[in-house]
Amino acid sequence: MSRNTIWVVLLAVASVFSCKDDSTPEPSNELFAYHTSLRNSDKAHQRYEDLIVKLDAGQLEFRLENTYAPVWTVGDYNYPIQDLFPNREVDQNSRYSYVRLMEQSDDKIVVHYTHRPKLSGLFASIDENPLYTGGITNVIHEIFIIEKDYSITRYLKNAEGTRYEDWVHPEFGSIQKIQLEQSGITHGELQHGKSAPIYPRAPFDGNAVLEIAAPTPLLSWTFNDGMQPHEDFVVEAVTETNCPIKGLSTHYEKGISGTALAFDGYYTSVSLAEEKVPEMDKTFSISSWIAPDAYPYNKAPIIHQSKGWGKEGFYLGLDPYGHIIFSANGEETKSKSKVDFGKWSFIGVSVNNATVELSINGKVEVSKTLKTPIDFIDAPIQIGMNNELDRGSDFVRTNAENIDYFIGFQGLIDELAIFDSALDADTFTHLFDKTKPEDFTSSLALSVLPGESETGKFGAYYTDLTLNNALWDNLWRNVENPDIVVEFDDVKGSVKFWRGTNYASNWISDNNIWMADQSTETWGPHGCSEHMADKQNRQSYARIIENNPARAIIHWKYPCVDVGYINNNDETNWSDEYYYIYPDGTAVRKVNFNGRGLPETDDEDTFAVDEDEEEGEEEEELSEFSLATMAWGETMAEYRDTYYHPENDTWTEENIGAAGPGFQDVQILLSPGVKALDLVGLNAMDVANLKGDVQKLQWELPNKTPFVQIHDASIELVKTKSEYKTFEVFQGGYITPWGLAENSDYTDDPFAGPWNHWPVNLLPSDGRYAIGNDRIGHFALGANDFIPSVGAMVLHGMTNQSIESLIPLARSWKLPPPVTQVQGATSVAYSKEQKAFLIDSSANEISFTINASEEQPIVNPAFVLSNWNGDAKFSINGQPVSKDIRTGIERDANGKKRLVIWLKYTTSTAVNVSITAL
Repeated sequence: MSRNTIWVVLLAVASVFSCKDDSTPEPSNELFAYHTSLRNSDKAHQRYEDLIVKLDAGQLEFRLENTYAPVWTVGDYNYPIQDLFPNREVDQNSRYSYVRLMEQSDDKIVVHYTHRPKLSGLFASIDENPLYTGGITNVIHEIFIIEKDYSITRYLKNAEGTRYEDWVHPEFGSIQKIQLEQSGITHGELQHGKSAPIYPRAPFDGNAVLEIAAPTPLLSWTFNDGMQPHEDFVVEAVTETNCPIKGLSTHYEKGISGTALAFDGYYTSVSLAEEKVPEMDKTFSISSWIAPDAYPYNKAPIIHQSKGWGKEGFYLGLDPYGHIIFSANGEETKSKSKVDFGKWSFIGVSVNNATVELSINGKVEVSKTLKTPIDFIDAPIQIGMNNELDRGSDFVRTNAENIDYFIGFQGLIDELAIFDSALDADTFTHLFDKTKPEDFTSSLALSVLPGESETGKFGAYYTDLTLNNALWDNLWRNVENPDIVVEFDDVKGSVKFWRGTNYASNWISDNNIWMADQSTETWGPHGCSEHMADKQNRQSYARIIENNPARAIIHWKYPCVDVGYINNNDETNWSDEYYYIYPDGTAVRKVNFNGRGLPETDDEDTFAVDEDEEEGEEEEELSEFSLATMAWGETMAEYRDTYYHPENDTWTEENIGAAGPGFQDVQILLSPGVKALDLVGLNAMDVANLKGDVQKLQWELPNKTPFVQIHDASIELVKTKSEYKTFEVFQGGYITPWGLAENSDYTDDPFAGPWNHWPVNLLPSDGRYAIGNDRIGHFALGANDFIPSVGAMVLHGMTNQSIESLIPLARSWKLPPPVTQVQGATSVAYSKEQKAFLIDSSANEISFTINASEEQPIVNPAFVLSNWNGDAKFSINGQPVSKDIRTGIERDANGKKRLVIWLKYTTSTAVNVSITAL
């Protein structure tokens, strides 16, 4: 769908009613919006906290102090827009509310306002249920379309109680027409759409329904319910019982016969009530087709009626490594081979008193004799979801950093049946041969990182980046275009601020290799407190602050919570980051940490975690990890003390950020089916210093990590297997490659990780080793943990050149040339944060000299002129510059116009610059 489609539809609907009366002002000559701080704060994290929409007669204010609920201000009078949720709970400090300026033109302004009305549910889930469904559905989105005639079209969607199918229904939501007036507001009647649940659900396309001669089942689920208009249940065919589908979406795909039901691994389940379960004999069989989208994070059922994962009753499922398991009476039978993810497999289990026979695709995998026949229990039959909490397997640290939850099957299930006899191997082979598809590939596409671009020119825009995988895409309750893309015209790459990475910046190469970075990272009772832990994006968001032909500014805000959603120090730990992005593919990332780090208490039990079970095992796991980390740290410290000289760091008071926790660590993302060594070689990174010394960092198999051995290296080039590669430049510190201390035993690379608890995945863990390449995951190459104390900023970029070519650029940013002979301006000062010369204009003609040299060159400079209303003539050494120059007019935090100029120009000699108003 086009990025503007939703607004066109809304305007068309809203145009049928109007609220205008005689007190409505004449159409406004001015209509513009800008980000500001209405309390005139000079703190970095409050710089753009509010949004103002300005018209001749007054201004519409979205203030953080008012949880962004809009207020129409005319002179000294304030008129609040009607609050449609007057009983909502107060969002202290607007941690769960935000606004985004979606569109701005001469004719209309579009503002997106998000808030969460029932915070008590979120607070109750902290440290208890990190996958609480309200973390996704307890959200309200409002769109305000403001026009010059002082009319507002308000569109509202409340996600409470919705499934994805309700959320995207074209008739879901409400519309209100509002008229701003000289002395108040006229609110039109709220026009309600349909409410959830919206039945019937639309049918899905299925494959042909097969008619196969087979034994009569005791219970059967064909999952062909999706081929007809349907509700949120599937029919058990023998008892004709409606089995409810629990979850956030009711999604079907093409199945082996007809349709198959999709299970997202976190929320989707089907159950047959206990009273509907027929009496079962100790001789029985189960058959099912399954197509796992990924292996579960721990044991997950296909179908079960059990306690303790088969300690009582029976349990047929999948283990975290892809093996089929059948458990009964506490005894487990496991297949020798693995089923493929993204492929259909036919599973059969036959139980003849105490003899169990397990088959895959018509072939017997294993036979086992149990000590005693199965004892059934009185309980519902569950499909696709455990009924007891469990942690993910293969976690990095201890139980405390890995919260248990209800683990489910992730993928498709079809043609599931229970028989009251022990089917023999020939029968399973017959059923397989008669139902097997020509192509075993699941119709549920494996997730693909969304690397596509739309415009082919420099600029930022809002868009919707999906995985094209319904299991993940259908989880969310976003309005259209929740994500941000910044494209370039001369660089084959892009930057994406995507909800799948909690809106962190991602640098994407020409062939869709993603490089992300860390966030501010503190520590909580459940481990790392960082952006990765905001699994449901309860508080993380990104928005466009500035966008013009010369540069874009993006603001990313996130909490420092652990996976239990605990934010130390009474929710004071969070960060605001600003990205100043330019047409040459470079950007400065400025991090502003707002908090105190660890709790200010000596009470060891402040965040108590119940660790009664397996205490000895936890101690051993922690000790093993800690010993490896300590050994690596000691070696790293020796190299750091030799090759890092803090007195050579290049920073000034103007660039000091909050000396908070570290936030930089090169992370490369992995799509399913992709390995780390597919994306980088063993020479995964080069480093350099300003003197021109270069070291090619070489990892070695199985897990040997290099160390930086050149003095004061501050430039790194990530050697991805792409034409354009990402680089980073630091004001100082020491670059620390890593891998040995945290390397997965399951993969054939020497890097840190890979892990698959993040991105995209909702596993409440601060670290889980990837056991293969079935999921989106990530691995790391190295970090510079010193940079919070040397400016708290990084210069990012993309290049198709060698690392040596980056040294002049690094010098121009780390050692900017001085400016002299200023005329027509109060000051001209270089800002490392903005990578620009900031000019406080006082006349229509400005001139100054930039004293560039080999040591302090100019490379693609930017200039920001305050108090400047129009375009300008830009000259260097008396010669007008007419090409390789870009300009844009923006509003500053006071609503005044300013001119931004970017120049593709490099020199190592002094130049005279003049800027004249046109």
